[in-house]
Amino acid sequence: MHRILFISAASIGLLQACSADPDASFDRAQAALEKHDYGAVRLDLIEALKAKPDDAAMVEMLARTELALGNGEGALRQLDQLDALGVTLDDHSRLRAEAEVTRGQAKSALTLLEGDKTAEAARIRSLALVQLEKFDEAREALKAGLSASGPKTRLHADYAMFVLVDGEADEARRFANMAMKEAPHLLDPHIALARVEEAAGNWGKALNLYEGASSAFPNSRAAMLGRIRALGELGRIDDAEPLIESAYAKLGQDVDVAFLMARLKAERGDWDEARTILQGKEAELGSYPPAQFLYARALMEVGLGELAYKNLTSLNLRYPGNPDAAGLLAKLKIERGDKAGAVDLLRPIVEGGNAPSEIISLYNSAK
Repeated sequence: MHRILFISAASIGLLQACSADPDASFDRAQAALEKHDYGAVRLDLIEALKAKPDDAAMVEMLARTELALGNGEGALRQLDQLDALGVTLDDHSRLRAEAEVTRGQAKSALTLLEGDKTAEAARIRSLALVQLEKFDEAREALKAGLSASGPKTRLHADYAMFVLVDGEADEARRFANMAMKEAPHLLDPHIALARVEEAAGNWGKALNLYEGASSAFPNSRAAMLGRIRALGELGRIDDAEPLIESAYAKLGQDVDVAFLMARLKAERGDWDEARTILQGKEAELGSYPPAQFLYARALMEVGLGELAYKNLTSLNLRYPGNPDAAGLLAKLKIERGDKAGAVDLLRPIVEGGNAPSEIISLYNSAK
């Protein structure tokens, strides 16, 4: 018995010595960084820093890793540690600014970027302005960055997605391709080009780009959500299901993930579960039209027509040209005996041209 206990204790000691080796942890972190596995990088760096808390190289790597993971608070803690060590990085203020944006402090970010004329500063400035809903200023910030000094790959990728929202599909594709040629090893160009393919309805191409990005960047939320979205659009629900369930188990509080889970439940015909999932996010649905529409549809499917009507009325007021919201609201109006209201609602969409056939049929039946 004593021999067994002695061997066990010795083994535990060896394991502890191994796990406490900061150099081995740092080596593992560097290996994980090459695979863009930022979650693993973070864990190994935290372990290494327990033994070497003043190692500036490790602290810097952890700051950049936290930022890559979207953890602004964590990044700022490490940048504060670098300040305490007397280390100032060339891009110190830009790292701080991006961390501030990540944690929702856009005004602080803009203050940190004052006087910085680099392309990367322009990109982060644009992110902060978008957060403040100053979209025209954000666009101008990106444009200014196009002729600024410094690396521009991430700026080109962000500019592609910005002009895509503006409806400039050709310009978006040009800048996304530019970013991809400049740095195909970065995540941003892959996401930008995938979004361009999405907008063009090229879901197969978008899926290939998202799958490549997910493989190369396993912690990327954008790549994961894009991959799921593309599988759904391609009708590959069985392939999407395990990915959605895994994402929901980890990120159920995320409204995008909740929407995908609710959509999966709706595809399976479980409208009550879809309603329950989105009900927990009701306060956030006002800024997420697809999720609000799905919630209204779920309410309608489970017999809560009055609540559905309220949600659809709100949605239609903000997006009067949306045929899905208008069509569902028109159906509810017809059920209430308000055919004239349904006709008035649908007329602008039908007369505008390119209305879906279901909307045209509904319009004609209500006349």
